[in-house]
Amino acid sequence: MRLSAMTSRGRVEDEDSAATGRSRSGRVRMSILSKELLILAGLLCGVGYVVVAEHGTEPAGHAGMSTLRGHEGVIESLSFASDGKTLISCGWDRTVRTWMVGEGQSEWGKELDNLPCNVHLFSISISPDGRYLAAGGTDALHLWSRDPESQWRPIDISDRGSHHALAMSPNGGLFALGCGDGSIKLWELSGRKEVGVLGPFSDELRKIEFSRDGIHLGGTSFAGDFMAWDRSPGSPPRRYPLELEKVQSFAFAADNRTVAIAQWSPDLRSLALWDLETGNRVLQFSSNPDGVNALAVSPDGRILASADVDQSISFWDMSTGKLKGRIHEGVGWVKTLAFSPDGRRIAFGGRDCTVQLRELEAIGLEGGSNRS
Repeated sequence: MRLSAMTSRGRVEDEDSAATGRSRSGRVRMSILSKELLILAGLLCGVGYVVVAEHGTEPAGHAGMSTLRGHEGVIESLSFASDGKTLISCGWDRTVRTWMVGEGQSEWGKELDNLPCNVHLFSISISPDGRYLAAGGTDALHLWSRDPESQWRPIDISDRGSHHALAMSPNGGLFALGCGDGSIKLWELSGRKEVGVLGPFSDELRKIEFSRDGIHLGGTSFAGDFMAWDRSPGSPPRRYPLELEKVQSFAFAADNRTVAIAQWSPDLRSLALWDLETGNRVLQFSSNPDGVNALAVSPDGRILASADVDQSISFWDMSTGKLKGRIHEGVGWVKTLAFSPDGRRIAFGGRDCTVQLRELEAIGLEGGSNRS
């Protein structure tokens, strides 16, 4: 697995690229005879860069692709607001940024907010009603509420420590927080008080997710152990028999009963769908030869997207397990991905410090959560 390093200018480079003197910018040596052309190209690119810097978005090289620029470090987490008009991102540059991405908006791609934090950030979540925004990172948790003027105001929450994973419940009432001691703490958002603790895991939480009905909650740690609970109203949380090891990522299916899970080790490589109640594997997507960084299920429940370690994104049929499509060009090392609420686009980000959006139709997939 290739590692990355931050240069003095904040650019991320792969070790093999650094060894050959090539960065992700694609810069290579040029001959003396090419200097005049280089100067001309630089002037033209400079004009283009001013436009990009002002508006925060770069037109695609082909239809169906756009790039949002502004972050100065690795992007770790993305989340769409429930109305699909806003995309939120965070990462190593210690900022939370919000972007205008609603279809037909005159200021599409504009950076709306830049919320500074004091630590590297790894997870972001927004409540369904758009009232609360949370970001977790190394040794800190940040929580904001939206005031009547639609400005984000920081609010205090008493929990401290490292928080790499967090999630808001679908009804907006609960906030699940992954803690450094391997526990998941449940907080009531309105009163901001702790109402329960789940776990423990063998290591700090890497990902937390609620099912779409809000009843089920799952988590996986950096050590690779996975657990999930039934949180039906009126009864204490019940842990499901499905307990797996070597888990890289997971995502609940739309049926609220099954969960897609990526496992990887030298002896165990699998991307499959599992039944929570029985603990049985019900569908195999892939042998997962290289590993997976992130998973997401489309709003209509038909497609599973996997950000693969080989720097591609794969799209799997949730009913048959078959590969529906894959994108390689310009993907890079992806750390996070998310479908838009209408299911027509997928957003992803990672080492190249940009947020990319791709139209599913443009890559040969059906888009739209309301399509038959």
